[in-house]
Amino acid sequence: MDPHCFLEKRFWSHVTKTPDGCWLWNGAKDRHGYGKFLTNSPLAHRIAYLLVKGEIPNGLELLHGCDNPPCINPDHLSPGTHKENLAEAGKKGRMGPKTRKLSQSDVDRIRQRYLAGDLAPRIAADYRIHSRHVTRLVRGDRWSRGYQPPKDFDRIALSRQPHFGENHPHHRFTEGQVREMRAKYRAGNSSLVLIAQEFNTDPTSVRRIVKGTAWSHLKVGC
Repeated sequence: MDPHCFLEKRFWSHVTKTPDGCWLWNGAKDRHGYGKFLTNSPLAHRIAYLLVKGEIPNGLELLHGCDNPPCINPDHLSPGTHKENLAEAGKKGRMGPKTRKLSQSDVDRIRQRYLAGDLAPRIAADYRIHSRHVTRLVRGDRWSRGYQPPKDFDRIALSRQPHFGENHPHHRFTEGQVREMRAKYRAGNSSLVLIAQEFNTDPTSVRRIVKGTAWSHLKVGC
């Protein structure tokens, strides 16, 4: 069988046609609900449009007239610019709340809070921005003029994650205790068993800590 025919047959096998005219993609989807066919291939609705109606003009997106992301029916799709796509999404209420425009004082305060130990999602909620924008500001990707980002940003960013270190809801040790365990083990005067007894835990947990499997955001030797 021609490999192109095989792929096309495989592609359409993921589609279910509904009474309202939508052709729903039953395969993998991205976080927005749009169908995904193969790794690094165009999204499923773009493939369907290409197979049925032909090439999509360069630089244009496909607008869903049915406002149903999993739908790949070419008759429900129309080429349009990114601006037109955003406008259409706004009319249909699919755009999130508008983000707030930041001032220099906002940026300074965001950086201060983050470096003082506050979590990015909490800061983002206060300023109505995405948490990724918070880390970009601290890293210096945005508003960089005159700003010197911390050299150990990656370590700081990991330690600010809700599920790392002392931010983990079920953490058993403090950062200081972890550093102390590793120091004792490096010194060679204490075995895993003795360290476990001292910190009221088990040798397996100590091994994971001193080897860096647990508390991996703290480099072993720190």
